[in-house]
Amino acid sequence: EAGQMPQGPVADFCDAIGLQDQDREGFAPAPHANPGFSPLMCEFMRNLPLDRLPVPQRRRVEAACEQADAALRASRGPQIALYMPAAERAAVMAEYAPGNAALAQRHFGRESLFTAPLPASDAPLAQQDLPASSAQTLTLLVGPVLQALLAEMPDQHQA
Repeated sequence: EAGQMPQGPVADFCDAIGLQDQDREGFAPAPHANPGFSPLMCEFMRNLPLDRLPVPQRRRVEAACEQADAALRASRGPQIALYMPAAERAAVMAEYAPGNAALAQRHFGRESLFTAPLPASDAPLAQQDLPASSAQTLTLLVGPVLQALLAEMPDQHQA
């Protein structure tokens, strides 16, 4: 949980292995590896055949989706990031409770692995469905992703 690592996971790891602050001078900040796509873009990408693309091409499509998603989020505002209904969250937590408790005791000397409470049972869930209208899907997602992909391509038109 972020609250348990106020300086971030890299600093926390360095502390755990005994690497002092003065030994870390000149370290570059850790790169942000997870763009955190909106639920709508996640669902769009989940339906793409990304697993069949060679890695360099898949990365280009992912980058185009990230760019289109940033524009979508800028126009729509913050998105809800909660995916699991309360009953499902509780079931998952119950299933992993014994292992989580053992891990918390062994590594942190406490009873509970997670300190933050679960979201409220009536917390709204993220909208994960693609628009019902194909025209809206094209406008919101396909068009912007294609524009981002095409913007990277060299102009092949010769006059």
